[in-house]
Amino acid sequence: MNASRAKAIVAACVARGVSMEEREPDDIRFAAHEAYHGFDLDLEDWSSDSIHEKILSEPRWVAAATEIEARAAEWLVCERLGIPYDLEKWTLASFMEGIKGVGLRLPREMPELIRMKRKDPRVKKIVGKIVALGKAR
Repeated sequence: MNASRAKAIVAACVARGVSMEEREPDDIRFAAHEAYHGFDLDLEDWSSDSIHEKILSEPRWVAAATEIEARAAEWLVCERLGIPYDLEKWTLASFMEGIKGVGLRLPREMPELIRMKRKDPRVKKIVGKIVALGKAR
């Protein structure tokens, strides 16, 4: 596992507005997820409020697609850093967050859609940007 790079990515995400207050301070999975949204939505402020405001201004199907892509991206980031990733756990978390947090219904085929999105060139490009956040300056 590349702990120092993961730590640098988390720090870069926090500097852009990602809050780790309710998370473990080294939660690279969460930081990568939020970073995906930040890059994808071209946001300056990567706070949850800014991300949710932008995502929820879109049609629900766009919001669902964005969530699927963010899960694929976080998996790819974890994989590049040698950090285990539990697809079923984070798919279930997406379902729960979608229902409780923003009223978003996600497709039951979500695990397969996440696997497919891992191959998407646009997702891979953003993953490259996320990983680059952890490069030594």
